[in-house]
Amino acid sequence: MVAGLFLFAGANKALDPGAFAHAIERYRLLPWPFCAALGLYLPWMEIVAAVCLSFERSRRSALWLILLLTGLFTAALF
Repeated sequence: MVAGLFLFAGANKALDPGAFAHAIERYRLLPWPFCAALGLYLPWMEIVAAVCLSFERSRRSALWLILLLTGLFTAALF
């Protein structure tokens, strides 16, 4: 279930990285070059983490990555 959620979210963001970069920029936490880089790479990190959840060998690392991504998002909200 978590894998599906992150796969769906990552795929939607990967389809339009420019729009996602602008969404990151609206938080006003980072300058534009960092927002643009995150807009390109963050969706793929979510997709890779979601796929890795399917394999027992990489599940623990994928869960740590998902925890990190979720924690960063939560910190950005405050």
